[in-house]
Amino acid sequence: MPGLAEWQFTDSAEVQLFEDKDKAGTSTLTLGVLPLAPERQRLVNAGLQPGPIEEADHFWIMRMRDPDGNLVVFASAERD
Repeated sequence: MPGLAEWQFTDSAEVQLFEDKDKAGTSTLTLGVLPLAPERQRLVNAGLQPGPIEEADHFWIMRMRDPDGNLVVFASAERD
């Protein structure tokens, strides 16, 4: 299907993205990551600029904008 990308990681984990240029910059993607601090360092080493690790109610989050302005949130039950 044109504009569709899909990755299947396991039988119960997959990601599907669909391109819609009219909605660029208004979307949010949340990814679960364990633990969060090494993932933040990996992103920094790759030349990206993730925000600080923030404490939420029962977990930790880190936010980052993609080049189109969409919000990517990394969430984790573990900080380090």
